[in-house]
Amino acid sequence: MEFQFELQPTIYKLKEGDTVRLVLYTTDFEITVRDNTDYHLTVDLAQSNLEIPFQREVTVDEQSRAKTPAHPSP
Repeated sequence: MEFQFELQPTIYKLKEGDTVRLVLYTTDFEITVRDNTDYHLTVDLAQSNLEIPFQREVTVDEQSRAKTPAHPSP
């Protein structure tokens, strides 16, 4: 079974070592009427992947170097 979905873009600033977790729910808490059914989800991690696009933040030093010409004019 394959699922693809797009999430609403959100800006998070993560530092190296931070953890991103994926939570799976069996309902939409804001819209769906919930009952007390005891659902169990199983995910085969060996057959699963999660792709998260990211953009690395440019440091101040990198910004400075980008503005300085590599070979200044005489």
